[in-house]
Amino acid sequence: SFVPPKLIPQMADTAEIVRAAVALPGLTVVALAPNLKGAQNAYAAGVHRIIVPVSVSEGHSRANTNRGTFEQVAEVGRVVAWLRDQERRVTLEAACATAFGCSIDGVIPTDAVVKVAEGLAQAGADRVALADTVGYGNPAQVHEVVRAVRAALERIAGGLGPLSARNQEPQHGWQPLLRQAQRAIDWTHDDSATVLRKIHSADGFPGVEDRLFDRCFRLFDAQPEMHLAGRPGVVIARRHGAVCRATRDGAVWIGQLQPVDGPQRNFKRPAVLALGALADALPATDDDPSDGEPADGHAAGAYASRGGEIRYEEYGAVGYLHFDFYNGALGTVQCERLRAAYARARRRPTRVIALMGGSDFWCNGMHLHS
Repeated sequence: SFVPPKLIPQMADTAEIVRAAVALPGLTVVALAPNLKGAQNAYAAGVHRIIVPVSVSEGHSRANTNRGTFEQVAEVGRVVAWLRDQERRVTLEAACATAFGCSIDGVIPTDAVVKVAEGLAQAGADRVALADTVGYGNPAQVHEVVRAVRAALERIAGGLGPLSARNQEPQHGWQPLLRQAQRAIDWTHDDSATVLRKIHSADGFPGVEDRLFDRCFRLFDAQPEMHLAGRPGVVIARRHGAVCRATRDGAVWIGQLQPVDGPQRNFKRPAVLALGALADALPATDDDPSDGEPADGHAAGAYASRGGEIRYEEYGAVGYLHFDFYNGALGTVQCERLRAAYARARRRPTRVIALMGGSDFWCNGMHLHS
């Protein structure tokens, strides 16, 4: 991926990798570029095909590229125009991301996918792809969306114009923007359920702004705490990368923080890392099942958990190891804990161990900011 190295330093050597890859005979080298600058860098490195992602979900698009969906469609048009002026021919593929659902905006209507695909075809993309970015698609839905997009693109290729132009009345309108003031947390009066609902309403983007230790952060990845309590609003504990904050009727865990200002403002990180030395004085609690013994009364070998990220259970001769990490991404410490949990599971009298992943994601690879 040709993305800005200042945002993802791990991708800084992409051009070097591409230059080595294009030297391999018979290999088609494909690179992802989110904008014109990335496409220009990919072209200079020698790629054969460039993929520009365009999220059908408006929320995902702004979180991923800092542009709205149709602003990104326009960016594809700029990439097409630039490539046409170059001597070497490079194929441009535009990928409709979140075409089958989105973890931020939820259900994605088929006609919304069709409209984006039509825009990409009219912008001049050589290929239009559909991507199930978060794994929400099902066979019936895939069949419906692919058939609708095929029909629309064949119509445009035949010079008949976009299908969406036939009905100018929008069938699905955007809801009014929910401002930060509307989801602000009142730690004195809001109960745990209300706090969780507010944070979940903006969990992918933009997050809920709040103050911790006199610093302003956006809060993400909230989970309920079943036992701890304290004075409302006070941060009372830490567990692995998360911090626990008391509400009027209990407490919630906050797993990820993003500074609102300062040099780290673009980085969503585990809360303890984002707070740095401010979190050092917090009492540590460790209720993750990967670090403890099977709970009393669990003859099947289920590890005790009060909302931890790793959970193990058995049914007959099969063990199930669940690891529900935020957005499916693992940092180094999480990898070590998961490995320890797997080692413990192997010592159980089972014949099969099923790696279950989490409720929303199985695994999305490494956590780039931890």
